[in-house]
Amino acid sequence: MTLLTVAPTQIEYDIFNAESAAYDQTKISLGNLAISEQGINHILSFERYRGINQYINGREVIGYGHQGFAKYGLTEEESYELFKDDIKKTSLDIKHTLRFTSVEKLTQGEFDALMSLHFDQKQIKTLQGNSGTYDLITALEKNDPVNFASILHDATNSYKRRSQDADIFILANYVNYVTREWLKNEGIQWLREKYGNYPIGNIPS
Repeated sequence: MTLLTVAPTQIEYDIFNAESAAYDQTKISLGNLAISEQGINHILSFERYRGINQYINGREVIGYGHQGFAKYGLTEEESYELFKDDIKKTSLDIKHTLRFTSVEKLTQGEFDALMSLHFDQKQIKTLQGNSGTYDLITALEKNDPVNFASILHDATNSYKRRSQDADIFILANYVNYVTREWLKNEGIQWLREKYGNYPIGNIPS
């Protein structure tokens, strides 16, 4: 199977207003990069707090998509601590993946977008697009932000998230839709609705 490295349609990002950019286009060494607060909020806005274990895509998860098990459930605060651990692991995984490539520096927006992509699909080596499967590492090595962002726009899964990842990658434009307070309330209501007979005193809060 031949992997793609160029998106068939290049998004005309030069027509967008870059004044809303949270960060400039300064390249930062991989070793000095860490996800921004905006990047964390972006990732979290696509997660949902679930205080008890669920099986999703063959994985047992709890909290904010954390792979693991908690016998008595997790509070939102406990879930967020695990989420932060998963963010740290994601950062290490990305840097390890790029270690033996020509990618030595990224902008803050580029790194945050890759963090979101990896957190969601657990890798940044490939992406399934409408036109075929993309080789993301080779695409990154081309150092063509418009092309890479255009590849994200061609994604077949999680299109809304990928399009926002693309805007972060090239424009450092972050759009947050939900807060932790909203996520906590939504998660508690979900638990009560799904498990109506669940003892109220045992509902994680």
